[in-house]
Amino acid sequence: MSVARDKEEFASRMREALGERITNPNNPSEAQVRRYFRSLRGRTQDAIDAYEGYATLFFVHSQYSSNPDTVVTYPGGAGGGICDNFREVLARRLENGRHVIDCRGFAVMGVTLLTEAGFQFSRYMVAIPPTATTTGEWTGHVIAEMITPDGQRVYVGNNRVHQSASSAVHNLAGWSPDDVANVSYGSGDTIQEATSNADEIVANRRQIPIGTLRARQPFVPPLPRE
Repeated sequence: MSVARDKEEFASRMREALGERITNPNNPSEAQVRRYFRSLRGRTQDAIDAYEGYATLFFVHSQYSSNPDTVVTYPGGAGGGICDNFREVLARRLENGRHVIDCRGFAVMGVTLLTEAGFQFSRYMVAIPPTATTTGEWTGHVIAEMITPDGQRVYVGNNRVHQSASSAVHNLAGWSPDDVANVSYGSGDTIQEATSNADEIVANRRQIPIGTLRARQPFVPPLPRE
């Protein structure tokens, strides 16, 4: 299988795999999407292709929306506005037929759907640029580390599944090659835990010389904090 070219092709694959009518091909239900990914168990590359097609065709990162400076908020859950589950991702507003989300939403969605396809969740990670030196005044990027059915680690970064964590931050707007080469990661079982761990790492940097670290303007949407 390859990445679907459009919504019609994606819905057709769902219909063939499930043997049922797709109620809304332009915005399939959570239940049908979950069942579709469940049908891909044991087919690692097909599951990755399906995720990349679904994430690209039905979702858009806020940075590429009509209001790229908007701060994405989610409707609730234990995180108090931090994305907690796939349902919150699907509740986000639509723009030109795609839900406007951010890296947190993509990570949660990737964990949910690839788990249905037989992958194992490992951890959430928050990429920290080397220029981050003040807690609460830096911006990061959330990715999710997953383990494929054959034991390989892969990384969900926005609408793609990468072979390494560094690849997941390689093309981020505002990240220089130096940022990518010297990135650090906070991690945890939830995005909240990973964010807290990342803040601890940044706070500890105040105790060491920062040499030639330079200030830069944040381009990745900020992670809201409680």
